[in-house]
Amino acid sequence: MALVETAPFGGRCDRYCESFGHVCVAAAEEQNENCEIKYTKPCDQPIEDTSDMLCKCVKENAPPTCPAPPAPPTSTPKPTPSPGKRIQVVGNQLLVDGKPLHLKGVAWNPVPKGGRHPQDLDFARFVEEDSQIMQSMGINAVRTYEPITEKWILDTLWRRGIWVVNSVYNWGGAAANSAADPVKAVKDHPAILMWSIGNEWNYNGLYVGMSFFDCIAKIRDVAEVVRQLDTDHPISSIYGDTGKLDQASEALPEIDVWGINAYRGISCQSGHAASRRAYRV
Repeated sequence: MALVETAPFGGRCDRYCESFGHVCVAAAEEQNENCEIKYTKPCDQPIEDTSDMLCKCVKENAPPTCPAPPAPPTSTPKPTPSPGKRIQVVGNQLLVDGKPLHLKGVAWNPVPKGGRHPQDLDFARFVEEDSQIMQSMGINAVRTYEPITEKWILDTLWRRGIWVVNSVYNWGGAAANSAADPVKAVKDHPAILMWSIGNEWNYNGLYVGMSFFDCIAKIRDVAEVVRQLDTDHPISSIYGDTGKLDQASEALPEIDVWGINAYRGISCQSGHAASRRAYRV
């Protein structure tokens, strides 16, 4: 299956396949690694309300490489967003204004050549140039390692259609309530997509060598601080690969979205997260 932008082809996979002399045999909004297609559509029926579609194209009369997809149910359950809430997680989908948001993001940590993190981190110096480059690449989201607290920096990113997953706590030596000031500073800015707590903390023990379960306790405390101040944005946590993720997910219902740092090369085979909640890689 090829991931294709919907706009140039009117959301129709048959038009995409025909553009290079092939025929469409399957169209979908998402699939898993076992060739099982979800939210199937006829090839000539537009896929709407999403920026991307999955299309399978073959040369005419070519044998299929995957089993034919089963017929879709007569009524596919749709996520049901809560009224009046712009950004929310429903099932394993991140919705904005009731529609799934497809993230194409990078971790953004602008430190000049020869500099060190965090003392030489300089959002203000690099935001204009970097956001132009990111926009030209089709990037629509950044995740930070330190909080952005200046609204004009968020303004610059937002003008270029870039959401921010704003990190509010990474170092376990800080008090949980240290997350309060970054949240209060920018929680009403439209560029804020969600908050982030920890960075592959199961590997580094929140950078102070905490045990797995001590990290969980600290992350829970931080999440409670964030949630007391803001109920309009999801809370995420960044995890290293998926080992014991099921335990972390069960122990931390406060976390709405799991971010997965998976060092698997260009392939994401066998990379589906153990958590049943929304996750991003």
